[in-house]
Amino acid sequence: MLTTSSAVWALTPEPVDLKFDNRSWKVGWSQEKGAQRMVEWVVDGQTVENWKELVTEQFYPNLKGVPPKQFSEGFLKQLKGASPGVWINQISDDGRECIIEWRTINDPQNPPQHEIDRIFSGSEGLHVVHYVVKQAEMPASERSKWISLLRSARIAGTAKR
Repeated sequence: MLTTSSAVWALTPEPVDLKFDNRSWKVGWSQEKGAQRMVEWVVDGQTVENWKELVTEQFYPNLKGVPPKQFSEGFLKQLKGASPGVWINQISDDGRECIIEWRTINDPQNPPQHEIDRIFSGSEGLHVVHYVVKQAEMPASERSKWISLLRSARIAGTAKR
């Protein structure tokens, strides 16, 4: 199983170690603005311009102290405004993190996609890790696998809570 190297982000606050499935994944795009960070990974052979699956990690230092549930509610409100037919499911919320999933269904503005997002707090800001596929619904086995993989994401140097 591939994992990211925390050394890649050693100079940024709270680098996150992500675990991927056994396929070859590569960074397709990344950007850092001050301490804010966004990194997108694609399966080898795909690009961020032409992807079928995408993993994204985002870090928001300006949202330090914002509860994950509050962030997810704001995000979902914006999503519903942009895509009224979106299907949304709250997978878990324990106060320290929340996991949501959403799908676009019969949306003329957006292609079919199914996304799982894990939002969690760090000591320096808010983290969001996503897995998304360009299909209306991912198979149940893939959904379970990616929920588990996103749950295993940790701020480098910290243990599982």
